[in-house]
Amino acid sequence: MKHLVGGISSAGRALPLLDGRAIFIDRAKGPYIWTDEGVRMTDTALGFGAILLGHADPAANSAVVEAVAKGSMPAFPHAG
Repeated sequence: MKHLVGGISSAGRALPLLDGRAIFIDRAKGPYIWTDEGVRMTDTALGFGAILLGHADPAANSAVVEAVAKGSMPAFPHAG
């Protein structure tokens, strides 16, 4: 991201300044995001629509790890 203006790929993901400083997100869990300074905030944008189950949902994470471990080849038929 260092080569992108503002460190983002879309102006729609630009965050407002917080106390005059740019906000950088360090991690997320459930409905929360944390800044690189440890400030916890509620993610009211839900990861911009991609996070309907909450960030780092254990069941979703397990399913992704299992699918990746099998080798991803989504273009071929599979049992699911």
